[in-house]
Amino acid sequence: MPSTFPAPNFVYIVDGGSPDGGLSCTNLGVTWGPNLDITTDSGAADSICSSTYVEAAGCRCCSGSESSLSGHSMCPDSNGASVICALHTYSECEALCAGSEVDTRGAANPGDRRLCTQAEIGIAAGTGCYYDYQHVWTSTTCDCAGGECGSVPTTGTDASAMGDPHLQNIHGERFDLMKPSKVVLIQVPRGQPVENALLTVEADARRLGLQCADIYFQSLNVTGAWADKVRAGGLTFTAGGARDETLQIPGWTRFGPLQLKVVHGRTSQGTEYLNFYVKHLREAGADVGGLLGEDDYTEAARPEEGCQKSISLKKKATSNSDVGHTEAIASLA
Repeated sequence: MPSTFPAPNFVYIVDGGSPDGGLSCTNLGVTWGPNLDITTDSGAADSICSSTYVEAAGCRCCSGSESSLSGHSMCPDSNGASVICALHTYSECEALCAGSEVDTRGAANPGDRRLCTQAEIGIAAGTGCYYDYQHVWTSTTCDCAGGECGSVPTTGTDASAMGDPHLQNIHGERFDLMKPSKVVLIQVPRGQPVENALLTVEADARRLGLQCADIYFQSLNVTGAWADKVRAGGLTFTAGGARDETLQIPGWTRFGPLQLKVVHGRTSQGTEYLNFYVKHLREAGADVGGLLGEDDYTEAARPEEGCQKSISLKKKATSNSDVGHTEAIASLA
C-alpha cells in the first residue's frame, strides 16, 4: 500500500555544548542521532539533519530574544526529577518547551519558552541534563533542496502541519488521519474481540473548530490483559486532564513484551492534544491489528467530502513552526 503521508519534516539536531570531556551517554545504554547510532559527541558533526519522527536528541528550549535570551534544559521523569541523557522526538520536545513543567534548574515557563533555533542553541549550554555531551533538537529546518534530507516523498499535502494526526505503522508507511472518529491504533491479536484482546489502544480523534478544522487526539484508552497488569481495568488519558495522568505510565512502560508511551502536547495557540508511541511490536507473538498495525488505513486517510479544497488553501497559508500536531508512531524494533 503506497504511503499517503506528506514529506517528513527534517530539522537540525546540534551538539548541546562543550566538547566531550570523557562522559559517554552510551555508558547509560543511550545512543542518539537520526539512526540512533551516535554514542559520543566527540568526533560527531556539530549539526546533523534528522527526521522529526525519531527519538534522536535531547530537549533544550529558549525564551526571550536577543540580549534577554535564556536557555532551558528539559528532561523530567515521572516524579519531577531529571533524567540525564534523555531522548525525545521533535514533537515531545516541542510539547515540553511549551508546557508547564519546570526546567532542570527549577525555572518555570516564562510564557514564551520554545525550541531554540540553530543559531540560538549555544545560549542553553550548561543548563543541565548532561545535554552538553549529546545533540539536542532545534527548530531550524534542513536544506532538503540541497540534498540533506535524503529521499523525500513529493506526493500528498502539507495539511498535516495544521494538526491532523501523523501516523506511522509497523511497515514504516506514513499517513495522516483525515476524519474525526474513534479509531483503534493497536490491537493484539488482530481481529480479536476487545474482551479477548491482550492489548487494545483506542484513540478519540476530534476536529477542534468548524468544519474542516484540525484534528487532534483528545483521549486514549488502553485495555486488555497486558494493560490490566499495569493497572486493573486499563488506563485512560485525556488531553485536558491533569498532568499527573501521565504518571500512570511514566515514559516508556512495558505492556507484556511491548513498550508504550503517551505524551501531552500543546500548540502555540493553546490547543492540548496527545501523542502515542509503541515499540517492540516484533515481539508481540501474534498479528498486530489497528491503524498502526496491519489494518488498512486507506479510508481513514481520505479527506472528508468538502474539505479537500480547504486543505489545499491551508497548505499555502501556514508555516510548520506556527502549530503543533498529534502523532502516533509504531516500531517493530
